Amino acid sequence: MATGKPAGVLAEFKMTNGGLPILIPVDIGGRSHMFVLDTGSSTTVFDSSLGRRPGLFDPPEPAGSREVVAVESAGGTAYLELSNPPESFVGREDLRRLGRVLWHDLNILRRVADRDIRGVLGMDFLKHYVVRLDFDAGSVALLRGDALEHPEWGIALAMSGSRSGSDSPVVSVAGLNDGTAEFLIDTGCTKNGRMESRLFKEIFGAQATCDCYMATSAGIVATKSARLKEFVFAGVNHKGLAFDEARKNILGLGVLSRYVVTFDFPNRKLYLKKGKYAGNPDDQDMSGLHLWRVNGSVTVHSVDRDSPADGAGIQAGDVIITVGGKTSVGMDLQHFNRLLSSGDDKEITMVIKRGGEGKAVSFKLKNRI
Repeated sequence: MATGKPAGVLAEFKMTNGGLPILIPVDIGGRSHMFVLDTGSSTTVFDSSLGRRPGLFDPPEPAGSREVVAVESAGGTAYLELSNPPESFVGREDLRRLGRVLWHDLNILRRVADRDIRGVLGMDFLKHYVVRLDFDAGSVALLRGDALEHPEWGIALAMSGSRSGSDSPVVSVAGLNDGTAEFLIDTGCTKNGRMESRLFKEIFGAQATCDCYMATSAGIVATKSARLKEFVFAGVNHKGLAFDEARKNILGLGVLSRYVVTFDFPNRKLYLKKGKYAGNPDDQDMSGLHLWRVNGSVTVHSVDRDSPADGAGIQAGDVIITVGGKTSVGMDLQHFNRLLSSGDDKEITMVIKRGGEGKAVSFKLKNRI
């Protein structure tokens, strides 16, 4: 078996903090914009706002070159525009060589992540590179591929394409309900992952689940969540990871962040090396609140049924003014999310605004699954 040194680094970036998408700077017209690194997206996406600046396209697009295509997401079907990208670069790598890309209003993504996200780097770009996600070092790197095998990168898993025919990576996971299931490796999913309804019901049956919501590019959708007693992946046995019910099987950043991950896309291999976060507990929201930022304010976009927040009377559309006596102005949503998963039976006090009136509310966090 041939072995070799790691491929040369083409570009390297600092990784965003846990709980956020992986963000990569893309230079467009001399300005830096943040794009999500998303192996679950077959095509690169530009925010609609980037196509409205005069002179941005070079050369100009031919008449009639734009069309609308249907794209499946976790929340259903979204209709996106397909046309040429502007002059844009990841490091020195030119995105114009991709041909046509998708255009979409990414406002929901910006609201939920609380970051100024202006695009998504999909598999039409990523498939040409070796991509390393080093959660231990907090870095993302694009590497030059080679024809060698790299056991020094960790356990190697074969990657196939998705059933839809896209280049998005799929791996086999054994030991689920005494069988093997195919999972899409989706770096655009910040949670542990999702299971298609049939597998979710087979595994969890009458086990405790909770109703919850998630925000997707197609809108807010209802789902269920439950915890696996154990989940063995790449030689590591993880305890108590929560998964959501969905349309297809997905492994997201919640699982991947427990490893140093190397996608060798040219050779269709996924390398996983156990990382320093492998044994971290899976802290989930204990409030039932789902938040995003609207016009600068921390706002509730949905409340899980029969959750502590629901019992306190909090509703979708409420604006959070203070939490624990501290103003929400300038407070990062990631801070809120950590607070809302900070311990069973911890009391949370808030002042919310609804219809122009302030109201004090309180509830105790509860581990619901």
